[in-house]
Amino acid sequence: MVYKFVSNSINHKQDSLTLNKVQVNQLVRKWNNTVPIGLVKYIPEYSLTVRMINNKTRHFRTSGNIIKENNDCGYKIICPKNYIKTLWNERK
Repeated sequence: MVYKFVSNSINHKQDSLTLNKVQVNQLVRKWNNTVPIGLVKYIPEYSLTVRMINNKTRHFRTSGNIIKENNDCGYKIICPKNYIKTLWNERK
């Protein structure tokens, strides 16, 4: 499974990041523990593309600790504030 981030922020050039195995496992655990918060509208800060082992692809959009997939139903990632941004900044 490959997770790839693309930054959409005005502060970042469009760039991408492939997560390592530890980051993938951490993100999967956090995604599995998200809390639904209902419909939300926002301009995404990051886009997340997930390529599964069976070659299926899922696309997510994030802003702060809110993540959504196909529609505008948002889910809150329960973790320190701006977890996704932290992953992005740790890409060195």
